[in-house]
Amino acid sequence: MKHDWIVLEVGNWFTEYECKKCEKKFIEEPDSDKIKPESGCREIIMKCGKQTMTPIQLTKEGDHLLEYPPSVEGWHTEESSDLSLVLGLHDICMGWVDFNQTTKTHFALVCRRCKLRLVIPLTIKTFGQLRKHFNKLLKV
Repeated sequence: MKHDWIVLEVGNWFTEYECKKCEKKFIEEPDSDKIKPESGCREIIMKCGKQTMTPIQLTKEGDHLLEYPPSVEGWHTEESSDLSLVLGLHDICMGWVDFNQTTKTHFALVCRRCKLRLVIPLTIKTFGQLRKHFNKLLKV
């Protein structure tokens, strides 16, 4: 399935796109070589690779980790994807969630905006393992 992306807003450091068919949105850096002028506006055609990752519940209060916004190429985070320095977005405040080693045995997930901080063991390496850890911890 192909999505037909249209530019919604152009910022200083980002461009926000929305699919004309399904209304999915994502943010990507401007100046992509896949953007082309058409009918007086800029459009982007993107192949939809896979579905967006299901949000991971982080707290009993209902905080979730959302997938890092997909790229122009349509790459999505998968359960087997390795954890990286920036994991995604905190659904409550839409702040970026960073992944930092804090001790010899633990990492911390820290929201840049609201400062939510959660500690996890170093043994967790993938998004699937992260989901299992929090599901077990929260008994989801």
